[in-house]
Amino acid sequence: MKYILFMFMIPSLTLMAFAAPDFDKAEKDIKFLKPNEVKELPLSVKNVLESENCEIPVMPGAQKPTSWAKGSFAEIGQTDWAVLCSNSSSKSQVRIIWGGKSKPCPESFGFADNKTYLQVQDENTIMFSRMIGSVGPKRVVSLLKKSKGPLPSSFSQDAIVDSFVGKGSTAHFCTAGNWQEVIASD
Repeated sequence: MKYILFMFMIPSLTLMAFAAPDFDKAEKDIKFLKPNEVKELPLSVKNVLESENCEIPVMPGAQKPTSWAKGSFAEIGQTDWAVLCSNSSSKSQVRIIWGGKSKPCPESFGFADNKTYLQVQDENTIMFSRMIGSVGPKRVVSLLKKSKGPLPSSFSQDAIVDSFVGKGSTAHFCTAGNWQEVIASD
């Protein structure tokens, strides 16, 4: 009799311990910053983002900026900005704000559902895990050689790295009027 009681108790405990994560709730709980809340962004960048009703999704607990990066994405000497921008609470894109006259590629890429970038951290936590950063031209050339992809005839600008933290990342670089990409990590 004790044996039968024990068999019925184990399945119910197992079900309680492994409840399905609530991704819909987690998506609604993503934290967004208004551009004017980001002290690192120049006023001109904030103005562009605010005029587009852009909010910036952020990773919780990050020790450094993960939703914006600066670099010379168009050409050496021009400081450009890349910012994760959400015009709704469900989708984001990488928005580029060119810092000078050179605007050689489209102003955005990587449009995706925010829910795509949610991942379970532990049994009680789901967090937004998309981040961007920048890498220099030497790193881009190294990645292209590793991937055996075609090398641009000359390459001297930075690239934007779009990452799903812990899963993989892609470096995006502007060449011939388009954003090209190469796998940065698996």
